[in-house]
Amino acid sequence: MIAANDLRIGNRVMYDNRYFQIDSIATVFPTLNTAEFGIGVVDYNNIEPIPLTEKILLDCGFYIDETKNASRMLPNNEVLILELNDKGIYTDYAYGTEIEYLHNLQNLHKELSKTELIINL
Repeated sequence: MIAANDLRIGNRVMYDNRYFQIDSIATVFPTLNTAEFGIGVVDYNNIEPIPLTEKILLDCGFYIDETKNASRMLPNNEVLILELNDKGIYTDYAYGTEIEYLHNLQNLHKELSKTELIINL
């Protein structure tokens, strides 16, 4: 389960073992945007975060180096660097924030660059 205050419209989440995008956020029920069914109401208890993996980072335009750290040039010409820590979780190099899930990465990218992260999943 993901808390409502951790999500933004546009975040990707997992529901029914598939990826969906948050369409709206409400106190009780968010809605997901699906290509199959359109907009659907779900319970927060039924959506899960998407664990951040090397494949997802690559799908988001990151470069993975030989130490498994990831980096990406942001639209504002800053570089976002994620280091893989000893727990197997990526950590933002500049702030030390753990970025365990895709929605965390989306939120960080938006905060740093004021643009949405393009995801090619």
